[in-house]
Amino acid sequence: MKKTQPKTVRVYSKKISDEEFARMSDFFERYGRCRHFFLNRYCGIKSMLAVNNWQALRNQVRKWDKPVKGSKGKLETVYNFQTKHWVGALREACGRIWLTV
Repeated sequence: MKKTQPKTVRVYSKKISDEEFARMSDFFERYGRCRHFFLNRYCGIKSMLAVNNWQALRNQVRKWDKPVKGSKGKLETVYNFQTKHWVGALREACGRIWLTV
């Protein structure tokens, strides 16, 4: 029988300033609000099958030139972050809805 040696992994993280921490906290709060927006928008009975293909929903949202229905403007301006961030929120929301089906 072979004896195994336990391995210890140490993680060193860089300390961040209070200002950077506040910026990150604000970003995560906005991300959560965006994800919650998508959860509310696509959790209905009519959208249950659409969340299986989140890429089609992403393309549909990208085609909207006007402000998104149910929000105060375009997603980039409402939540004040780049497109890749709301796409991540959409994908996460679709995955969560799909798991509950």
